[in-house]
Amino acid sequence: MAQEGTYDGHELLKKETVAMMITPQITSLDATMGLHLFQMDKTNNILGHGGGEQSIAKIMGYNPTTKVGDLIFCNQGEAGLDAVLIEEYKVELTL
Repeated sequence: MAQEGTYDGHELLKKETVAMMITPQITSLDATMGLHLFQMDKTNNILGHGGGEQSIAKIMGYNPTTKVGDLIFCNQGEAGLDAVLIEEYKVELTL
């Protein structure tokens, strides 16, 4: 099994970097935003980021406690992926 924070024996992100990414940076403006990661769903503690361009939508969410995350890509610009991400996360918890 791979060590946490590594893939194929290579460190992807240091624990300190991940902690900084999910720590709110300017709480007076937005208490849910870290370094481009937002608290997307407080109930399920999902942090992530979504975005899109013309004809494409994408979203990434991760729960640091359960260590369950999702990436969703869709070839439709306004796909409303927030609800899909939350439902997919709930299913993954049952696996």
